Amino acid sequence: MPGRVGIHVIGDAAKTSLPKVGHVGNQGAKICVDAILRAFSGQGPYTPPTANSACFSPLSNTLASWLTAVYQYQQDPGSGAWKYVAIDQVSAVTGATEARTPSTGSFSKMGTWYKSLMTETFS
Repeated sequence: MPGRVGIHVIGDAAKTSLPKVGHVGNQGAKICVDAILRAFSGQGPYTPPTANSACFSPLSNTLASWLTAVYQYQQDPGSGAWKYVAIDQVSAVTGATEARTPSTGSFSKMGTWYKSLMTETFS
């Protein structure tokens, strides 16, 4: 990799517009590993990198709400700087998707999401 330093910074240490949450850290690690493996095999990075964020909020011992967003690495038309921008999965416009109302179903899904994220992250 002539001319490249070969350092990859992820998580809270990275200068990025991504939220500083565990789910995004998991996503960032996947993007980083992909970039490292591509660099080792002489390929350029996958473009544009995309990450998602999911956040469940328990509101009681039976109700939860959620928020999710997909972030795509894009060039800002105004400044020319590259940054992650939240893209709504349904309308493909800037934004996020959230639960209309808290529910017991969301509380159940929160447990499944959490177990999956912890297993994937720490196994």
